Amino acid sequence: MNMKSDNLSAQSTEQLQKTEKLLKGATIGLGVVLLGIIVLSIVMWGKKGTIAMNIMPIALLPILILNITSRQRILKELKSREA
Repeated sequence: MNMKSDNLSAQSTEQLQKTEKLLKGATIGLGVVLLGIIVLSIVMWGKKGTIAMNIMPIALLPILILNITSRQRILKELKSREA
């Protein structure tokens, strides 16, 4: 899904609201999973040393950041339509 601002202006308000709700749920879910992986990684690091799972939170962080920025752009577009 491409979230360019010109693409957002072409979408209907209902589509944007639906996409925003989907992104909100996906972002919260990914954040919870990411937090769980970080905690588990710290625990496992203390017991076994460095393992491949220690890299997963770093690898998934850009996806979380992209979701947050996409949602912010959608919210900005929805606010501009209200005014």
